[in-house]
Amino acid sequence: MKKDIILPFDYIIVPGSEAIKTCMEIRKDTSRGVTPIILGDAAEIEYLEDSLEYNNHLTPQSIIKQSENVNIKDFLNNRYAEFATDDESLEEWPSEDVESHNGLVSIIDFMTGNPLDEVYIALIPTLDSYKVPAYLKYGDWNDCPSPEEHIAIFKYWYEKYGARIIAVTHDIIECTVDNPPKTKEEAIKLAKEQFKYCIDIVAQGTETISGLAASLLNSKYWYFWWD
Repeated sequence: MKKDIILPFDYIIVPGSEAIKTCMEIRKDTSRGVTPIILGDAAEIEYLEDSLEYNNHLTPQSIIKQSENVNIKDFLNNRYAEFATDDESLEEWPSEDVESHNGLVSIIDFMTGNPLDEVYIALIPTLDSYKVPAYLKYGDWNDCPSPEEHIAIFKYWYEKYGARIIAVTHDIIECTVDNPPKTKEEAIKLAKEQFKYCIDIVAQGTETISGLAASLLNSKYWYFWWD
C-alpha cells in the first residue's frame, strides 16, 4: 500500500517520460500562478517530507525576504576563496569535445537508464522559479548553499541567462536555460560562478573549470549536485 503523501503545495504524478513536456505546458499557462518542479520518485518525496518537517519553523516568505540581503558579488567572491579561479591555465579550452547536458537526470532510473515509471511534479505557488528553494526549504547542509543563497543566485542567473529551476531532488537541482552563453569567454565566466556555487560539479564531475565551461556553451540545461 502506498504511503499517503502530504506536502504543503499541490502536486501531480506523471510518467518520467512525460515530465518535461508536462512542466513546459504548465509553465506556459501563467494563469495558474504556479511553477512546476520535478521532485523525482516516491523515495525522493520521503527526503523532502523530512526536510520540510525539520525546517518547519521557516516560512517561504521569511526565506524570500532573507534572500534580499544576499550580495551576489560577495557570495561568489567569498565562497571557496581558497580556490583560485583567475589562473589563465583554468581557461584553456578542452582539446576534445565535451558533451553538454541535453536532458534531465532527475527523471532517469539510474539502474536502468530509462525514465522513471512515476515522478512527482510540485505545483509551487509562484511564477518565479528562483523562489522555489524557499517553498522546498532547500539547502544549508554540507556544502549546499542556504535557501536564501539559492534564491539570490538563481534570480541573478534568471535575469542574465533565462535560467529557470525545473527539477529539485534531495541532492540535485536542474534548470532549463533560455539564453545560454554563446561564446567561450561567456561560458568560462559562468563556469567560474557555477564552480563557486557548486564545487562538486567540477571536483567530482568535469574536473576542470574549462571542461565545465565547454559543457555550458549553448546548453539548454544546467545540472548541480551536492555530495
